[in-house]
Amino acid sequence: VWMGGNDIRDVVRGNSSITMPRAAANVLGAIATLRTAGADDFLVALLPDTGRSADLTPEQSRQASALTVRFN
Repeated sequence: VWMGGNDIRDVVRGNSSITMPRAAANVLGAIATLRTAGADDFLVALLPDTGRSADLTPEQSRQASALTVRFN
């Protein structure tokens, strides 16, 4: 399972509906959905540095990098 990057991007862009706890809950929700569908084993990968995204301002990049560390 590799998720959370878009949520971090939305946090630094000021999307008020997304918070870091909500981003983590989204990952748990996806795993629960897969589990309900019959999946038994999961590999949850760490996010790469989302601050390296070309569509962020320099300040957003710094924030996204810091949030990636917290998220991981």
